[in-house]
Amino acid sequence: MKIGFSLRRIMSALAWICLPLLWDGSQAHAASSALETAAPTTTTSLILTVMTHAGGFGVFIWLCLILCACALGFVLALACIMLRKKKAAPPVLVESVRNSLEQGDLLKAIQQCEKNSTPIARILREGFVHVEEGFEVIQDAAHVMCGVEEERLLRHVARLRSIAIFAPMLGLIGAMQGLIFSFSAFSKTTADALQQTLLAAHVSYSLWPVTLGLIIAVPAGIGSFFFKNRAARITLHLRTLTLDLIKTLRDVEVVQE
Repeated sequence: MKIGFSLRRIMSALAWICLPLLWDGSQAHAASSALETAAPTTTTSLILTVMTHAGGFGVFIWLCLILCACALGFVLALACIMLRKKKAAPPVLVESVRNSLEQGDLLKAIQQCEKNSTPIARILREGFVHVEEGFEVIQDAAHVMCGVEEERLLRHVARLRSIAIFAPMLGLIGAMQGLIFSFSAFSKTTADALQQTLLAAHVSYSLWPVTLGLIIAVPAGIGSFFFKNRAARITLHLRTLTLDLIKTLRDVEVVQE
């Protein structure tokens, strides 16, 4: 079963959901009025203030950051499951194919590979179907398929890199929009001690998206580096294992029944 997600589709859905907020003048007016109120006293009200003080666009940025955090957890969990040597090349399948080849039963080996959807099974099956064309063709076909499987393994790394790039950018956009909103709102009020205190508070609120974006980006970057190295080791293991298995076909003769 293929597991994946389309970040573009989810972002588009969020855009349609939040579009009314972006153009709702009453929402912006309410947020502007909120700047003149006292600072929140509870944790819940503080979180809501941080997320909504910059209006509808600020809420949209926060939803995107929350989406990035959820995507990060999903991709990390998926990479931990899929990027394993035992997952890419199950020892039971390898030994079964090896025994079939040693017994000269190529048809049985092909059937065993067709029953599995693992990378090593797809690589071996691609090589076995060219057995009538000679060992060099088998080797070339398996080599090409190893490259295809390597790209499949690196998809998880690409997703982590995308999250590591876009999360800080979203946070920076949210911070800039929050600062613009805050200074614009306070420029229309009298500058007294209370207003200066509230301005400082709301400037600090505007910096939270950047903080969250960096918190998301750091593990995403570390994860992409870690899983890239693991994917490289798995690919090397697949290539070595494939050559070891198909070497028995070097002098094979196909008998037509």
